[in-house]
Amino acid sequence: LNNNGNNLSGTIDFVAAGGGQLTNYGLTNIADISLGALDILGNLTLNSTGGSIAQSSAWSVDGSTSLAAAGNVTVTNTGNLLDGSVGVSDAVNVGLYDGNGIDLNGITASGTVDVTTNGGDITQSGALIATGAATFTVDDTRSIELNNNGNNLSGTIDFVAAGGGQLTNYGLTNIADISLGALDILGNLTLN
Repeated sequence: LNNNGNNLSGTIDFVAAGGGQLTNYGLTNIADISLGALDILGNLTLNSTGGSIAQSSAWSVDGSTSLAAAGNVTVTNTGNLLDGSVGVSDAVNVGLYDGNGIDLNGITASGTVDVTTNGGDITQSGALIATGAATFTVDDTRSIELNNNGNNLSGTIDFVAAGGGQLTNYGLTNIADISLGALDILGNLTLN
């Protein structure tokens, strides 16, 4: 449902009959998009041209997740399993949570970025651009590798091992200044 004129302002549910899985799911909407549980074999594409994107239940997406919003993107349910790459464009503030590792296929945000994983590393396949604070959180002994030459994180940057633990490896390439707080790293630190 990718027509630019869509304006569904009530609740939106996409259901596979019998509790099955959707192959692909796409929605463009002028109003906010807030979705419940999703179980998708393929790709998820959401575009809120005049609002925000949020969720009320966990999403499981085997393919890529592409999100665009005029407002905030808040996909932070602790049951999320986003197995493919995750990209966010044209948003204000971005919050992402993945129960595994996450591959960021680009983020553009005029505000803050907060990415958390539980059980895997944070990596990227596209540039990260944000003017506000950026926080990346992984489990103890996991790595954060953000080495794309197009990164331009101009706010404060925090890399966190949950529970006060240690990062295994930490890498950051950034166009803007890099100013970091305390780091406790088991392996390698690479800053550019």
